[in-house]
Amino acid sequence: YRFDAIRYLIKHEPNFNLELCDCLNKAIQLKQIKTKNIKYFDFIDKHIQLNVENIVYIQSDKHYLLYYILVKNDLVCFKKRSKMSEAIEDLSDYCFFSLIRTGLLINLKYVKSINKRGIICIEAGENISKLFIISDSNIDKFLSHYMKYLGDL
Repeated sequence: YRFDAIRYLIKHEPNFNLELCDCLNKAIQLKQIKTKNIKYFDFIDKHIQLNVENIVYIQSDKHYLLYYILVKNDLVCFKKRSKMSEAIEDLSDYCFFSLIRTGLLINLKYVKSINKRGIICIEAGENISKLFIISDSNIDKFLSHYMKYLGDL
């Protein structure tokens, strides 16, 4: 199971062909689940393919977006000329992002705590911790997104 084994097959079993087909179908499904979050991004410095789950947050800066991505326990920033509305549309297939205020989109996977004043603590990796404040106008939508995210886990 250390190698993501699906099940144990016995060669001389009468239903071996059916079991093998079932096992291969299960492996294909698991592979699709693992790779469905892979996306190509055109950043200013490079064009890369990355797992969307590794995006910790996206922050707008004038006419650019700063993508903060977890890479080997470090937070690396990539810059892209784009609007936040385009990033939201681009990531709309992924339910784990929420706009907490104008110009700040966060990945709900990294939310570790929320206090009653609307302050979110994000933790990514061993030594990466950030605090963000949810705007009053986005609190209800954020809580709805977060509950949906927790329900999907």
